[in-house]
Parts: sequence; structure tokens; C-alpha cells
Amino acid sequence: MQIVFFSEIKWTYMRTRKQFLLDRLPPSWRVLFMEPFAFGRRNSLTPTRNGRITYVTVPFVRGGTTSSLYNKMVANGTVRRFLSGVCRLWIRALFVLQRIPSSRVFMISNPYAADAALSLSRDLLCYDYNDNPFQFPQTPEWVRTGLERVLKRADLVFVVSGHYLDALARAGVANLHLLGNGVEFEHFAHPRETPRDLAGVPRPLLLYTGRIGPLINMELMAAVAGAFPEGRLLLIGPVDPISRGDLAGLLAAPNVVWMDEKPYEDLPGYIQAADVCLAPFKFMDEYTVGVNPNKIYQYLAAGRPVVSSYIAELEGYSDTMCFSKTTEEFLRGVGRMLSDPPPKEALRDIAKRNDWAVKAEKMASLVSDALGR
Repeated sequence: MQIVFFSEIKWTYMRTRKQFLLDRLPPSWRVLFMEPFAFGRRNSLTPTRNGRITYVTVPFVRGGTTSSLYNKMVANGTVRRFLSGVCRLWIRALFVLQRIPSSRVFMISNPYAADAALSLSRDLLCYDYNDNPFQFPQTPEWVRTGLERVLKRADLVFVVSGHYLDALARAGVANLHLLGNGVEFEHFAHPRETPRDLAGVPRPLLLYTGRIGPLINMELMAAVAGAFPEGRLLLIGPVDPISRGDLAGLLAAPNVVWMDEKPYEDLPGYIQAADVCLAPFKFMDEYTVGVNPNKIYQYLAAGRPVVSSYIAELEGYSDTMCFSKTTEEFLRGVGRMLSDPPPKEALRDIAKRNDWAVKAEKMASLVSDALGR
């Protein structure tokens, strides 16, 4: 089977949901992974093999890039239509050069690729609704039309949470299937040595890993640092430009430390060293309520207690994790998890049931059944 994946994240940039799922699809499935141009990063203009997956850069029309000139150009509808035409020709030529058969399955996670994908022949059209693209401030409004078109025409729509599934159903989207996020269980469960840069760190060690952006509740993290002054609040991850000022203010506290993104291979050691792991999203925000973060499954696989802002998808695990809708509830949750953490086996059992292999098997089964019909 030929899978063509229209992605919004560069294959060579980070380990994401897309890579974990594609790596675990049936070995007989051939995958072409098309990633967008990225300013300031290496682009793969020549198709490159990574195991059984070929990845290549394609000039999808995008918004909210780091180039203000490009953003200004694509704000014009005429320019977008011209560039979209160039992109379609580019993809058609790529299909010929790579001998991509006319019998193929399209999987889309990039809303900017909607027009290109809809203009090409395929046997099946799938959309992976991993998040709401409008949770990112840089997403332009003109994306909405293409996103709505591809969701309405998709044969399968994989949705990351029940909250988003219900919202899409109310909007008239059909063929919806819940396919939550997951974890590479063994990678995070296998015992690791404490990283050297955490040797002698004050306790309790409270940890957040992941992107530090506009959905993160900086005031909440400041409250956590103030409530546990004898300990250390450690943040690990890249910082969104819009949040750099807020992070600088938070780092003024003497017990708050920020480290840049750690290699995926090293991340389990940092998580296992924590006393409590945090998911401090903005309370009851229209976008945070519907998320289903990978990081929480990573925390659980490492056997670490979790305190999170309220997440609808994970409410059923409230007997083993703390979910909160206010700062006071969040702080009480941290204190409870420090004094009476749940058994590691119970936490790891949740993570194991959400291993990426389980998610990929479900995805492959849905695709095969849809093709059979």
C-alpha cells in the first residue's frame, strides 16, 4: 500500500505523533512523507530514505512563518492561488519521479496542504486532527476554509480527544474516529541514571517538559514556585517567541530553572528524576480542555506522579492523577502527590495501554477496513 503523508512538522526536526505512528504501520506499506519548507532549518529538496519511509520538502503555502515578507505575500489571495498551483505541479512531478502509483492513501495533518491534497487522485483521504490549528496565534484566518473542506470530504478523520471529536461532530464532520496520543512505553519506563546536571538538586523537584508557549499558565507556575520555595521548579523545552518575556519574569524566582529542549534519548532520565511532573495549561481555555498531551503519557510511563490543569480526555484517570480548575486546586494536588503518590505500577499501566504500537494498529485497521469497503 502507498501512503502519502502531508505533514506540518519536519521529519528531521523532532520526534512527533506522526513519526511514531508511521514507524509502526505495517511493514509492507510504503510511505512518502511530505514536509513543508521551514525558514532557518535544513530542507530536504531531494527525496531521502529513512528506513522504509521517504521524506521530502514540498512548498506548501503557509502562514505564520518566521519570514514577515513571506507572511505578507501569502496574505494576498491571488498570490496564494499562484503558489498553490506551483505546489500542485511540484507534487505531481514528485509522484512521477518517485513512481507513486495512482492507487494511494492520503493522510493529512497539515491544514495548509488541504487544497493540494484535494486536487489529486487517491483511493482514500484521511485527516489526523491532532490539535486545533487555531490554538496557535500565528495561524491565519484564511486557513479555515481549506480545513473545513478537507474535513468534510475526508473518508476517515482521526481525532486526538473526545472533546474535539464532539466539537467536529457538531460542526457536521463525519467518519470520526478517536485515536488519542500515546507514548513509546519502553523508552520512558526503562530505568535511567539521574542526569549529571541534576545532581544535588534541591527537593522536591517539580518538572514540566514541552513547548513553553501561550497555552502554558505562567502565573500558575509562579504560584507553584512560591508554594515550594525549598524545592526546584524545572522547565525543559523550546520557548515560543511570544512567551519569552513571560519566561524571563518567571526565571526571576531563585528556585526556577529553564533548560532548552533535551534530546529524546536523554529525556526519560530527567522525567524519572522528578518528584512530581506538571502539565500547567491555562485553566478551562477553549483549546487546553481538548488537548491530549504526549507528555502526560511520558510522565506516566516513567512512573512519576502527575498534576495537570483540567483535561477532558483524561478525566477518567482522576483516581491516579490530579486535575485542577484553579490555582488552589493545583497546589493542593502537588502537595498530595508529594506526600502520597500513587503506585508506579498503576501509572505505568495507563501508559502501556496507550503505547504507540496500540495506536498504529488501530489506525492501520481503520484504513484497511475503509479500503475494503
